[in-house]
Amino acid sequence: MEDKDSDKFVTIPIIVSEVIFLLLPLFVLIILDLTSENFISVITSRDLGLVSIVCWGQGLVKTVSGLIKSSDTKNWMNVSLYVSIVIALGITPSLIFYSKIHINRYVDNSIYWVQGISFILSFIHYCTVGLFANDLLNSNNT
Repeated sequence: MEDKDSDKFVTIPIIVSEVIFLLLPLFVLIILDLTSENFISVITSRDLGLVSIVCWGQGLVKTVSGLIKSSDTKNWMNVSLYVSIVIALGITPSLIFYSKIHINRYVDNSIYWVQGISFILSFIHYCTVGLFANDLLNSNNT
């Protein structure tokens, strides 16, 4: 019989492996930009916004999947609230920033800063909520 504390450490490598593949396009961009000595283009890249959108979406899907699978989840209103918050405050702004930069490449620098903040928030959301969701997904597998 396995110890429950050892199960908690199983989810960390899963999240790390998912994050590696999530950030792989950015690693490629960084390597390409370092060879061209234009590192600032990573920060002003449209791809940062795209990764942010994917982070928000994957975190949302993983969490909802975990909550649906968990037998402890009885309150659908909380799940609905979570989905609404992530869509309204995460995915939608990220889509707007991505579209704004994609349509007009020469935008104000503040848009790039906001896109960077959105990326950081989406990454934090994905890592923290992803650990929670993996625990929910693994809790009923025993």
